[in-house]
Amino acid sequence: MNDKSIPAVHGGNIWAASRRWGKSPSAFLDFSANINPLGPSKHSLEAINESLGLLEHYPEPGCQELKQRLGVYLGIEPSHIVLGNGGSELIYLLARIFGQKRIVRLAPTFTEYGEGIEQPNIVEVPLADENGFRLPLTELITGMKKGDLLFLGNPNNPTGSLFARSELEEVARRASAVGAMVAIDEAFIDFTGERSNSMRDLARNNPELVVLGSLTKFFAIPALRLGYAVAAKEHVQRMERLLPAWRINTLAQ
Repeated sequence: MNDKSIPAVHGGNIWAASRRWGKSPSAFLDFSANINPLGPSKHSLEAINESLGLLEHYPEPGCQELKQRLGVYLGIEPSHIVLGNGGSELIYLLARIFGQKRIVRLAPTFTEYGEGIEQPNIVEVPLADENGFRLPLTELITGMKKGDLLFLGNPNNPTGSLFARSELEEVARRASAVGAMVAIDEAFIDFTGERSNSMRDLARNNPELVVLGSLTKFFAIPALRLGYAVAAKEHVQRMERLLPAWRINTLAQ
């Protein structure tokens, strides 16, 4: 539904629906957001309930315990992980850091790629439904220029296309050769059961590659806002300097 009092954004707005039809927000089934239909784990709810007594304290600013546990889950050293108030915060940050020339993205794809800076120079590379929305590898590689920031969702949203790791490795090699940056958004990769397709392990030592992820989709906690990036240490340090210390609240941690 269209609520003209707020800017149009992707995803659900059960609050506007609640005001319009006079029902509780919990009364609505929201088909406009891609969230695990099983809902949050009972362990998540228990952890939140047990942490309510900590609301009078600031959260841990460095999120070291969360980074340690997330690192085990991802198979990544904590020193290569940056946490964000949702994946969107990190998408916006990458645009500010690396998107000053061209921001290249597929079409259709997640509309927030390229947000975060005024008047971004966005170049869209179309996907073709007749070939199953396959990655346009030739177009991406031949069109890549120095200073580009290329956003790729894997799986891509909204097409659901899961791109082969070998193709993404080729894109990353081309970016290294021409001096471009590639950001691969793996917000939905846990749904595929194909975690071997992840590029996280390569992002640790590749300064032209950042891999984004989200804990809000698969674990069904979008209200808590929790995302992450895996990157080379120099990028992690820079991103941490540019982000607020208290962005990950205690309940999310």
